[in-house]
This record gives sequence, structure tokens and C-alpha cells, in this order.
Amino acid sequence: MRRLIALIVLFVFGSVAYADYEMSDSQKQKYRDWLRSLDTFYTGALAIAPNGCWYADGGGTRSQAKRAALKSCKKHCKSDACKVVDVNGTSAFIKQRGSSSSSSTASSRKIIWCVTSFKFNNKYIHQKTRAGCAGMAGKVFASESLAEAEHQRLKGTATASSKKKVWCATKYASWSSVKGCRSGVNAFQTETQARAEHQRLKGTTTTSSSKKLIWCATASSVLKVKELACRYII
Repeated sequence: MRRLIALIVLFVFGSVAYADYEMSDSQKQKYRDWLRSLDTFYTGALAIAPNGCWYADGGGTRSQAKRAALKSCKKHCKSDACKVVDVNGTSAFIKQRGSSSSSSTASSRKIIWCVTSFKFNNKYIHQKTRAGCAGMAGKVFASESLAEAEHQRLKGTATASSKKKVWCATKYASWSSVKGCRSGVNAFQTETQARAEHQRLKGTTTTSSSKKLIWCATASSVLKVKELACRYII
């Protein structure tokens, strides 16, 4: 039970992303605290994905722990590029402050503003390295204000796209709508198509209705009835 709770807690911590195989000192400390919570016969290992997501798992031996951490990282971080960076807190990666297993240049490790078109850790605007931003399919900006402007532009584009006008048609009328047509009503891209469908439906209804009733004349009255009924009116 102790190990299960420790793994659950570590998964929550591990969902915080640090790009380019990096972890902050506080995240490394959380990993070390988790290691101390394990039973003495249990070995813990840490694996990180390129997008910064990390996951730790353990096993009875070093090799088992590394395999478990790598498998968990690939599953929960949804990346086939996960790599094991530590076993039992003994690696230089964990011991050094602000360490990174990446051989990228100082410029690539510089923190910049990154804007994504989808939510990542419940945010659209992030502070990442250039490599981390690229891994998230984001756009790089030099300042927060520029990043915010790009986010608003993307949000506006998405809103406009979601409100694209369509044309609806029934036998009674044709009209435009940005919310879509109600259930059972045909939708069209142009007004011309909708009007043509309206006329077709209206014509079909008129023709169909005219076949149901006829004018029937008797010596005393003129009635609009079904053809069969007219034959029996005296």
C-alpha cells in the first residue's frame, strides 16, 4: 500500500512538464523524496520524455526498475522517445543543480515564450526552451505580450471558424444560421442551394397534396374531397 500511494503521488508530480529532458531542482527533490518512501529492497528509476513529462517507477532490480520507468513514461507521457536518466538518485543528472541530459547549446536552453494552439498542462502560453516549444508544435516569441497577442489571434480564428454560416432549408422556408440547422433539416453551403431545396420541397408537397384531394361537384354543392369519396357523394 505504501508503494502504491507513493507511485500515485509521483505520477501527479511527474505530469508537470519541463522541456528538453530537463527538470527543475524542486521536481528533482520530489523524485528523491519518492525514492526515500520506497521499501529498502525496492529500486526506483526515472524516465523523461522530450516534451518534459517525466515518470518514475520501480522494481526488484536495477534493470527491472529501468524497464518499468521507461514503459510507464511511454504510456503516460505518450512518447516513444522517453529515456531513463536516473536509478536510485545516483546519476549526475539528479545530483547537479539545474542539470540536463541534453547536449544542446546555451541558446537552445534559453527560456522563451511559447504559444500552442492546443492546451498543454491546461495552458496555451508557456515558458519553455526552443527545443521544448518545438516538441509541443508551438510558436516562439521574445516577450509575454507578443505571445498573448498570438494566443488571442488563434482564439479569434477558432471562434470565427466555429461560427461559420450555413444555410438551412425546409418546405416552409430557407434561412442562414451560425449555430447549424436543427435535427432533421438539411444544411447547405450557399443560399442558392438552400433556396433550390426549399422550392423542391415546397413543390413536392404541393404536388403530393394535390393528388390527395380533388374538387367534387354535385347537384347541391361543390366539395374538395378524395377522388374515391367523390364517387359516392349523391
